[in-house]
Amino acid sequence: MFADLSWSHLLILGGIAVLVFGARRFPEIGRSLGQGINNLYRGMSGKLDNDPPALPPDRSSSDRLRD
Repeated sequence: MFADLSWSHLLILGGIAVLVFGARRFPEIGRSLGQGINNLYRGMSGKLDNDPPALPPDRSSSDRLRD
């Protein structure tokens, strides 16, 4: 099915993707795809972190008054 794709076909598909998503969105799309693939591999190997992320320490009421 995809064996008939040539460089010209890939360039046309890339041009259509730029028109649809815009050039500024490509780094964001690539980053999210990379994170998704990494999460998939970590999930398959059982290395997912189930701990919630650490929250920053609460500021006391005296610190809030100074701001």
